[in-house]
Amino acid sequence: MITTLTKEAFPLIRYWTNDICSIYYDTNAKRTHIKMSAIKGRSDDMLIIRGVNLFHTQVEEVLHELDSLSACYQLIVERKGTMDTVCVEVEVAQGVDKYDESLKQQLIKKMKDTIGLSMTVSLKAPFEIPRSQGGKLNRIVDKRA
Repeated sequence: MITTLTKEAFPLIRYWTNDICSIYYDTNAKRTHIKMSAIKGRSDDMLIIRGVNLFHTQVEEVLHELDSLSACYQLIVERKGTMDTVCVEVEVAQGVDKYDESLKQQLIKKMKDTIGLSMTVSLKAPFEIPRSQGGKLNRIVDKRA
């Protein structure tokens, strides 16, 4: 159960859900209850790269728009000097050349336009990105110290 944040006379346990959302009053509604926006992501899944909030699900949405790419990807976060950099390693679909520069440039442009962050892209062959024992991918590899 998640209790209201504004009620003081009804103290129940509140849970920290790590969901990122906002609350607002709907002035057009008949009732005066506070409403919660759609959940935008989880705070533990958010990266801050050069002042831009980045969720791995944003990258996933961009990848779904391109049929030549698989849904298997990893974000490699590194610090070069004082700047954080992100490299998107993504597997290409079966029968697609992993050395296709036009596909790579198309993905770089789409990431910049959609997310607002410049990232490098590395295209990989199918099953080239390592998976854990259960076959699950670790989406974010943070190499910053």
